[in-house]
Parts: sequence; C-alpha cells; structure tokens
Amino acid sequence: ICSLSGGYISNAQAQNPAAENSATISAEEHFRRGSITRAIQIWSSDIRNGKEMLRSLYNRSQAYIVLKQYDAALQDLNQLIKLQGVNTPTQVYIIRGIALSEIGRLDEAIADFNQAEKLEPSYLVYSNRGLAYQRSQKYQMALSDLLKSVQLSPTPIAKLNLANVRIQLGQFAEVLTEMNQILEKEKTYRDWE
Repeated sequence: ICSLSGGYISNAQAQNPAAENSATISAEEHFRRGSITRAIQIWSSDIRNGKEMLRSLYNRSQAYIVLKQYDAALQDLNQLIKLQGVNTPTQVYIIRGIALSEIGRLDEAIADFNQAEKLEPSYLVYSNRGLAYQRSQKYQMALSDLLKSVQLSPTPIAKLNLANVRIQLGQFAEVLTEMNQILEKEKTYRDWE
C-alpha cells in the first residue's frame, strides 16, 4: 500500500502537532498512533460536514484498507474518482487497484493500474499490476511489469517478486543468478547464515 504521507493526509495540523488543541487529536495522529477506528470516525464526520472532503475520503479509504475493509475503501475511492473526474490523481487509481486486487477483482484492478500508468508510470504501477497479472496467471505480462519495476526501483522485494514469477515460468537459472546477487548486496540476508 502506498504511504499515507504521499497522499492527502498531510495538512498543517499533522505537520505541526504543537499547534493542535490538546483536547482534540487529529485523525492523522490517531492513525499514526494505531487508533484506526477513531481516525475513521473523525474522517467520516469531516466528510458529513463537507470539511476537506477529498483528503478525508482518501485517508479514510487507506484506513479501511489497513483494516481489510476493501468494499468500504472502494466506496470512498469511487466517490473520489466521481468528484475529481479527469483530475483524479494517479495515487487514487493505484490504491483502488490494490483494493480490487485484494478482493479478487483482478481485471478491474489491472484496468486501474493501466489508467495510473497513462497518468504517471511508476514503480508502484508496474509492481502492483505485475502482481495482479501474476494472480491472474498471466505470467508473461507479470514478468514484463515486474522487470520494469525492478529497473525503476531495484529493491529486494521487487527482485523477490520478479523471482517468484520467474519460478512460475520455469526460469530457474535466472532466479539463481538474481537471488545470489541479492544475497551479495543485502547484508540483512547474509546475517541469517
């Protein structure tokens, strides 16, 4: 899931906790402290009152995803897309694609990742779409996207996702080469020995 700080969640109150009234804690602060349900309650109130509607819908959708309440998250994300139309940020399509993937609506998820790619190609688009293709057993398409994700962000998790698809395609020599490269570069894995 994309970082909440990368989306609508940041606001002046969240950036300057000292400025907030000590009697009221922001939804963002509740979220950071792990009080997800309380954060949702505050964002829901803000939405009902028309206060920072877009930010509140986006943040609440992310909180629902954390709680694995994907249908509720999708309602918020669909409303965001309806409200923003052609101005809908890439991040909203990525998050909706993730939620759709989690409930097995893979073709719809892939369509959202395609829309996100049109707006702004990124590691997150290719990684998440690649995983959706993999779950759809479209391994060649998954391989193509996961290769792009590794090129954009060669993290160990991106390389492991790629290796997993290569295993499913029977590309064992490539998997061994890539895994040995990860083990050479990543001290974390060497410490397991």
